[in-house]
Amino acid sequence: GNLGLVSLTAAGSRSEAGTGALAGYGFERSAPRLSTALQTTLTDADFRQAGFLPGEPSRRRQTVANVGVQMGAAGSVSLTYAVQVFRGEPRAEVATLAYGLPLGRLAHVGLTAARTFSPAQGSAVFATLSVPLGELTSASAGFERTHDSQTGGAERTTTFTLQRSLPPGEGGAAFGRRRHRHDRRPAVSQPRHHRQLRARARRRLRGRARAAG
Repeated sequence: GNLGLVSLTAAGSRSEAGTGALAGYGFERSAPRLSTALQTTLTDADFRQAGFLPGEPSRRRQTVANVGVQMGAAGSVSLTYAVQVFRGEPRAEVATLAYGLPLGRLAHVGLTAARTFSPAQGSAVFATLSVPLGELTSASAGFERTHDSQTGGAERTTTFTLQRSLPPGEGGAAFGRRRHRHDRRPAVSQPRHHRQLRARARRRLRGRARAAG
């Protein structure tokens, strides 16, 4: 109805850890100017999600809240806050602010800033410019900067991509050419398990920021 959409989710898994279960609930409301969403998932200790890496901590709960505002020709802005609670490890919290601006039919500009609060504090900034070169071809340029507040380590990445999609009916795949440029600043040496926690937090931060962008 006009109030919003309520959703319920359930899933199961079977792995070397045993048989696990996932349950979730959410609420979503979309309007021409303002949209909101809240999604929470809960898992037991034996649940394993597809794509989990060996040794990755078991997630107990994940909650994601999002607010988006459409501003017409001025673009759109969204704010996302995600909390992940793990078993035996500190919780991870990531806040993401994203802005998108279409430049008519010429290009699209995207700006995203993300901040992670635990287990390691850090920040990331993403900027992208996408230009359509026809119905099936597009070019994009992106800049990414991440910073670890605890170690002082920083990394800058510039990406240029040229992509061409296959015509409909030919598999829907795409091919392209991509170039990267990395600029790293050394971080202060830290114990191995601390580095592992921060690495996982950075991966979650980058994934959340790109998804919001």
